[in-house]
Parts: sequence; structure tokens; C-alpha cells
Amino acid sequence: MTGVECFAITDAGGQPGENEDAVVLDAAGGIFVVADGLGGRPGGAIASWTAAEALHSRLKAAPVEVRLTPEVMQDAMECANAAVRARAAADPLLEGMGAAIAGLAVGGMHCAVAHAGDCRVYLLRGGSIEQLTKDHTLVAELVARNHLSPEGARHHPLRNVLARCAGTNERIVADTLNLELRMGDLLLMATDGLSKGLEPEGIRAVLENETERPLGDVAKALMHEALKDGPGDNVTIVLVRMAGLGPDGGEAAHE
Repeated sequence: MTGVECFAITDAGGQPGENEDAVVLDAAGGIFVVADGLGGRPGGAIASWTAAEALHSRLKAAPVEVRLTPEVMQDAMECANAAVRARAAADPLLEGMGAAIAGLAVGGMHCAVAHAGDCRVYLLRGGSIEQLTKDHTLVAELVARNHLSPEGARHHPLRNVLARCAGTNERIVADTLNLELRMGDLLLMATDGLSKGLEPEGIRAVLENETERPLGDVAKALMHEALKDGPGDNVTIVLVRMAGLGPDGGEAAHE
């Protein structure tokens, strides 16, 4: 029977204070979420957990047969946005908090992705890696308009400024996509601390060399490479692999 293996790992990345990333692993429901609280804002960790839990709850409540539709994925993102805004409205100290967020729902051999911000989702298939999401940042928009080179974007002083996220505006505009999966496909979800520490080719090299090992070992190897040069940010990694398991198959860790 088709199922998923999954593993999650998070690290403060050398940052002082609280890790502001959040992760939800629901292997039985086929629902996975990563979120990253806005740096320099009050309540970053509260925002990320509030958004992640709200998105998961909305998807979990949807019947499996419609969970992967763009309408339900968008609605789940709107629930995450509303939850963050409601939490901020209840506490003046949390005003302006927000979070980048990405959600993945798997059903059978299909999946749906929704995201807003700079959390990324990648697909590793047959030794090739594809970034399924595009960053919603100021510099990404400048690159898309040919006003800035990709290399210049990596070092731009405003590279962390988000154009979209959960919580900062009354409405959230999420990107959604649907994908048919194959056995052995490996999906990687990560907060932007990973992309600060590793280029896509570096990510591919690690994943390609670790495909036969348990996902826990793969995630730890990826984290090791991401932290090698000190990204200066929290790093969260979620790996989801299509495998012949029962619906409750999988492993999870939070470090």
C-alpha cells in the first residue's frame, strides 16, 4: 500500500534566543507544514506555531477527496492568516507579527502545495532537484523583473524582506500547485535558513548521496551541510518520501 516516510529536524542555526521556526508532521493524515516567524518582530515563534497549527487543522478537517484542491489549500492558508491576526489583535505586544509558511498535503500518489513567503518545497526525482515554490520576497521580485541578478539577490541587504506572509495583511495571496507523484519521490520542505546555507546543487548532492539511508540520517546530513558555514538563521527541514507503507508509516523527530 502506498504511504509516506517522513522526518523533521530543526536547529537554531547559531541564533540566540528562541527558535522561531515551526513544523507539523502528520504522516497519517498526509499533512506537513513548515513556518518561519518574521525575524526582528515580536512574537515570531508565536506567529509561526499559530499559522502552522491553523493550516494543519483546516486541512485535517477537510474530506480527503477534496483536501488537495486549490480551493481548500487556499482556504487553509486564509485560516492560518486569520489565526495569526486574531492572536496579534488579542495582545498589543504581538502587533505586526507574521510568518512565512508552506503546507504540503499528500493523498495517494498526488500532492498539493500552498505557500506564502520564503519557505521552500523541493522535489528530488531521479537524481534531479526541482524547486516547486518561488520565494515571495522583495529581491525575488526584482530578479523576476531583471532588475537584479540571482547572485546579487543572495547578498542583497533586503533579501529577507517578504512580499507575502501570514498575518501582516488582512488577506493572504498564496501560491498553490498540484503534482502527480511517483514511488521513490522525495519532497523537501525547508525554512529559508537552508537556502542561506546551501545552494540547490548542494542540496541535490547531499540528497543524491543519501537516498538509500533512513530519512533521519538524510535530514541530519543535510542539516550538517547547511550549518557548516553558519547561515545565521534558524533551519528547519522536513523530508517526505513516497514509499510502500501503511497509512501510519513514518518516523519523526524534532531536535
